[in-house]
Amino acid sequence: MKPNFIKNSLVYLLMLFVTIGSFAQTGTRLRPIVLFDLTTRNGEETDANFESFKHMALLGGMQYVVTSDVSVATQYNVVVCTSIIDNGTFTVAEEDSLKSFVNHGGVLIAASFHNASMNTLFGVSGSALLNNRFSMKWNWQGGDFSMRWLDDAFERTISLGDSLIYPSGVMYTRSYTTTTASVIARYGDNLVAAVKNNYGQGCVYAFGFDFLDIILLPQMNYDYEAQRNYSNNFEPSADVFFLFIKAVYAHCTPYATWKHTVPFDKHYPIMMTHDVDAVTSMDTMHYYASYESSHQIKATYFITTRYFNDDIDVDYYPGNISKINYVHSQGQTIGSHSVGHFPDFNLSSVFPEGGPGNTQASYSPHYSIASGKTIGGSVFGECEVSKNLLNTDIGANVRSFRSGYLAYPQVLPDVLDSLGYSYNSSYTANDVLTNFPYFEYKSLSLFNHQTKIREIPISFDVDYATDALSPSNYTTVANHWLQIIQKIANNYGSVVFLIHPTEYYKLTLQQYIYTNLPTGYIKMDLAEFGDYWKAREDFHFTDVMLNDSVLQITVPDTLANISDKLSLIVNDGQLLSSIVVKNQSGATLSFYQTNWETTDLCIYFYPNTTGINEIKNSKGTEYVRNYPNPFRNSTTFEYLLTEKSHVKLQLFDGAYREIACLVNQIEAAGIHQLNYTPEHLNSGVYFYTLTTSTGRYSGKLVLIK
Repeated sequence: MKPNFIKNSLVYLLMLFVTIGSFAQTGTRLRPIVLFDLTTRNGEETDANFESFKHMALLGGMQYVVTSDVSVATQYNVVVCTSIIDNGTFTVAEEDSLKSFVNHGGVLIAASFHNASMNTLFGVSGSALLNNRFSMKWNWQGGDFSMRWLDDAFERTISLGDSLIYPSGVMYTRSYTTTTASVIARYGDNLVAAVKNNYGQGCVYAFGFDFLDIILLPQMNYDYEAQRNYSNNFEPSADVFFLFIKAVYAHCTPYATWKHTVPFDKHYPIMMTHDVDAVTSMDTMHYYASYESSHQIKATYFITTRYFNDDIDVDYYPGNISKINYVHSQGQTIGSHSVGHFPDFNLSSVFPEGGPGNTQASYSPHYSIASGKTIGGSVFGECEVSKNLLNTDIGANVRSFRSGYLAYPQVLPDVLDSLGYSYNSSYTANDVLTNFPYFEYKSLSLFNHQTKIREIPISFDVDYATDALSPSNYTTVANHWLQIIQKIANNYGSVVFLIHPTEYYKLTLQQYIYTNLPTGYIKMDLAEFGDYWKAREDFHFTDVMLNDSVLQITVPDTLANISDKLSLIVNDGQLLSSIVVKNQSGATLSFYQTNWETTDLCIYFYPNTTGINEIKNSKGTEYVRNYPNPFRNSTTFEYLLTEKSHVKLQLFDGAYREIACLVNQIEAAGIHQLNYTPEHLNSGVYFYTLTTSTGRYSGKLVLIK
């Protein structure tokens, strides 16, 4: 078992004490979802099926516990069996206990069910294994609550593999013969892929496949080429399953609460990235950086540090350090795009792993046309030397990597991990079947442990669309992409653009995209979003119903453990009379809230906001804040007016002398935002005051240059 998993589990179990106490008093089932780990029971070689479900639980932001004990699992509301229920997986007594659990209102979800003595529970009479099924279609007409978020054509039918590339078959899947169960999904051959069976007061679901084939293997690019497009389209074939499980959890747990996948009450983050891997990119990237800086866009520039000539390119890095410094001075983030941008970087016979200790003086790879391959390269050399050069020459804190040509050597996660990187963005979201970040495995092997590297997949690769894109038709292409962004936003996924800054019309395309983005976005850079995602994973909470209309959420004592962007979704939260947020010591905490979807609520926190009047467990209280804070180049003021009012927003120095009056006018009720870029202020602490007809609100901001 992994050390970080043990640590997180212990923290989470401590936080469950309040909830367990409630269970003892009320007799109701516990609220977290259960991951019933069958790895050891089934004698599985790896825990890949369990890790697939754990990934879905983390992605869904749901509270969960892990057990392999039936008596523990049946104390909860929703139980997910992480791998096959086969003959002999459970004892007769355990099978009876599970039947009783469902009969009395429990929900059981199983993968690849195949157990004759439990057929009655699942409403089937048997199953058959085949490997020639290439798609699965949900029975949307059935109207089951589990399909709450599966409303797009590419969600209702998902891909399991490409029949043209693998005509002899893909992974094995199980089809069911039903008795009392209803069909919730069918394969492309019309046989039954998934069932639901009502049993007593509860119900069971069963899918006909192992989830490692659907979740983890595609993340390593070991699937059967299931993607329906390589890039620039919507591909949710893996994401639909965490949406399915979350929908079941939300329906079966009164006022269920989960961690939102996007900061604050936003619908999606948009991240702009640029691969600077040619002379033309060096020559024109400053246009992009200037535009982005003026529009509060913090992009990530992946720089190739080519300091040598060979048969495919010249040494364009040394003479352009000043241009890279300009981009960095505009507040843009610098990442590594390797040393040489070699086309055969993914070939282990050409690029061995190597070892650390490489320098510009000692590392001299080059591509030879005569041999048709790179000579003298290593994965360590490409990742280490480029990172160190950018840190030294530019003063960058390089934490993100993207490989040239998106070539992906098997040992890349290992090398990035050992060199102190945090994030990689070398896969397309379509290719790995997900629009969300995930941990990469050491050497891309299920038999190894997860690294600390998070992959943040690319949604749109502009150069991939070169054949279809031109200065005369970019708006047509961009409008299609904007539709795809809306689809990703509907699932609260992440959007990453890759634009090589080689031609000016691509900047015009970028400007068009930002001008016409669907509502609900937040502009972030890659590492900023990655840091948010890490904080989200590390944050643990519990919730309990105090009575039929009051929900209490308990969070850790230290507010610093709550990312300043973190938010929670409360299912049907608008129907509650009250939501109370407390820390483990019992202190009541402040939060903001926004109506969400039809009847849900989004609640979010802002720690370290001394002097700011916050909304305290209610709607309609005015507030003002600024973010980011501290900030380097620009910050955004946000304030809520409960009624139409004359507004005055003033900025003061440390001696409370007025520096600027940013707003002085009548404004309507609602949330207002104002971007502010101080041009003549030095680093330091400043104060601001918002004066309205209902009160005066103050805050502090910190400028770091």
